Amino acid sequence: MKKKGKQVLAFLFLGGIMATSGVVIAIPGIQPEGGADAMDAGSPAEYYPVEERARFCGTGEPKSTPYVREYRIPTECTNPLGIAAGAGGDVWFVQTNTGNVGRLHANGTFSEYDNPSWPDRTRTMSWGVEYAPDGSLWYTDERFESLWRFTTLDPKYTRFNLAQGNEQLLPQRVGLVGSQLVVNSFLGNHLVLFDPAQDARSVTYVQVPPPLS
Repeated sequence: MKKKGKQVLAFLFLGGIMATSGVVIAIPGIQPEGGADAMDAGSPAEYYPVEERARFCGTGEPKSTPYVREYRIPTECTNPLGIAAGAGGDVWFVQTNTGNVGRLHANGTFSEYDNPSWPDRTRTMSWGVEYAPDGSLWYTDERFESLWRFTTLDPKYTRFNLAQGNEQLLPQRVGLVGSQLVVNSFLGNHLVLFDPAQDARSVTYVQVPPPLS
């Protein structure tokens, strides 16, 4: 299935049912190749034609109601997707157009953390984000079939490749259950049980198939 088809499936069925053992090697710090889906422009806003930027990047000043307050992210058109509440009232999110993690502090200010392992002008869909008690942020990456860890106390990115060979999984959501992370593979139709405490250079995980095909 081509990338465009993967994104359409994920968009249409986001929130679908989370669904053998395997071994995968994680390569922390190794930059994934951008491939054919890498962007050609500089600013994230330039990923879209001028006439479509208002739709994808927003327009005007942030607005609020008596119940909801809106904030504008400093970098235009980052397309935030996955979001999680952290310690002290901070909110963490992943920018799909930059591969960076963003942080909305409790006082209303923003921090954005550059990901040195992310190819320039490459887009991904990070549907799931989980904030762990140790201060690490885990999030999915459908572009490179990966799970990422961002350590918030000492900002650092580590990528864990979940696919073997040309396998297409589309990791979608992630949640911490006890001491394990549970990731659903949207295209693989199974769950991944992932131990976040294991060594990043040689990772084992368990695939749990669904009861029905």
